[in-house]
Amino acid sequence: MTVATATPTPQRGTLDRLLAPFVDAREGEAGTALLLMLNVFVLLTCYYILKPVREALILSTAGGAGAKSYASAVMVVLLIFFVPAYSSFASRVSRIRLITGVSLFFIACLVGLLPARAGEGPYLGIAFFVWIGHLQRR
Repeated sequence: MTVATATPTPQRGTLDRLLAPFVDAREGEAGTALLLMLNVFVLLTCYYILKPVREALILSTAGGAGAKSYASAVMVVLLIFFVPAYSSFASRVSRIRLITGVSLFFIACLVGLLPARAGEGPYLGIAFFVWIGHLQRR
């Protein structure tokens, strides 16, 4: 005669139960899922704020539509080198280090463009257009 032992069902938190209709999260993962959602929301919001700035900046400071066409060509050439380099880097580091490193790199680039804005050189619009364009292509 075998005795069946009941396995205790884990107690799900309030947050876990609220997210259950939307995600298949295990016990305790709801907080992480919400943080990921907040991260994606902030990144997309920032991108959609920077994209119109990119267009206005290249059209007003760098020579108009012609400069925009040349900047697009520069982006293609840079991506030929950037994509394999990024792929090589991504395969050598852990996911957490990759996400942290890429986030810090783009924050540093954005902060680095602030002093250039004070000088308002003719190439600022092109540099900003190419930089945001790389974000768009990823």
